[in-house]
Amino acid sequence: MQKMQRKSDEVKSKSADSVPPAETVESLRQEIRRLSDRIGVLEIALAVQTPAPAPVPNRSPEADILGPDVILAISAAIAAYLGVEPHIRQIRLLHSHPWGQQGRVTIQASHRIHASH
Repeated sequence: MQKMQRKSDEVKSKSADSVPPAETVESLRQEIRRLSDRIGVLEIALAVQTPAPAPVPNRSPEADILGPDVILAISAAIAAYLGVEPHIRQIRLLHSHPWGQQGRVTIQASHRIHASH
């Protein structure tokens, strides 16, 4: 068993030593050049076959969240509160940190009018 292993190792070392390292490196470089050329041809063919993607219109993040039904609900709530049909010019979603929200709550609470009895 050990004899077979030694012969196998000798064959491997002889085949590895038979090709000089400079030739191996050069053959690898040639293979890399050949593969790079093939990739370039394939990329060009793919670019010709694939149409350019359609440009995406600039939309605000709110446009994705606020659909027509949400705008209708906001309009109905304002109309019920004011008693007249409102003309809505702009709806913005405000994103802020909890500290800022709590500060606004405190300020708005200080403006409440207390009815005296």
